[in-house]
Amino acid sequence: MKRLPDRPDPRAGFTMVEFLVAAVIASFVLTATYQVLVTQQRIASVQNEQVRAQQTVRAGLDILSQELREVSAVGSDLIAADPTSVTVRVMRSFGLACAITSSVPPVLTASVPGRAFQSGDSVYVFVDGDPGTPADDRWRPSTVSAVVSGVTCPGGRVAQLLTLSGFASLAQVDSLRSGAMIRAFELRRYGVSQVDGEFYLARTEGDAAVALVGPLAGATGIQFAYLDALGVPTATPGLVRQIRATVLTRSAIRDQAGQQVADSVATVVYLRN
Repeated sequence: MKRLPDRPDPRAGFTMVEFLVAAVIASFVLTATYQVLVTQQRIASVQNEQVRAQQTVRAGLDILSQELREVSAVGSDLIAADPTSVTVRVMRSFGLACAITSSVPPVLTASVPGRAFQSGDSVYVFVDGDPGTPADDRWRPSTVSAVVSGVTCPGGRVAQLLTLSGFASLAQVDSLRSGAMIRAFELRRYGVSQVDGEFYLARTEGDAAVALVGPLAGATGIQFAYLDALGVPTATPGLVRQIRATVLTRSAIRDQAGQQVADSVATVVYLRN
């Protein structure tokens, strides 16, 4: 006798209650997963901002340290000293005179170990009037009015012929000595500049401000303190021997405690005196 197939049980499947329970459980699982993902994303964002803040302050201090350690307050390289900015005369080229023509204007043959001098450079030339006394030694401001490259000093050292303006008489020219130092310089201001609503460590070149590092913690994201040889604050540029530079940065992102991600680092730079 042939057996008929079993009929499906009309009661098989999910009931409405079972479906609702499963839906509620699934919603709890999805909500928990979403919260974990959001938390992980927030933690990653905070960590990224902390790393960026650390890199910002350290990059800012590296730039300031490299520039300021070449400054000599005794040599009047410190032009302006403010709490949030500093203006300095920075050396861009250096040479040593190995020959000097007795003419007005003088032409110096100068060995140049680094960056070559260019026509129009503002320079300081060391003048040693009387070799027997330091009383008349000084740095004389001048301008390179003409440059000839491809010459050498004794010993085959690479040199340039520099025509210097600013010498009015042969007596002034005769105060120059072989071995005189020549320094080409530029004025630079380091401080905070605002770009698109953010504040950056900027370097002023002429009338233009070039953003270097940022964003910083507002208009006071760079702070300077000027100290004498004993570490005592001084307002006299010629007495400054140390500059304490502080770089501060702050992000709009907040950490788990609700605090804005921020960092600050300070360093003391000893000037070249």
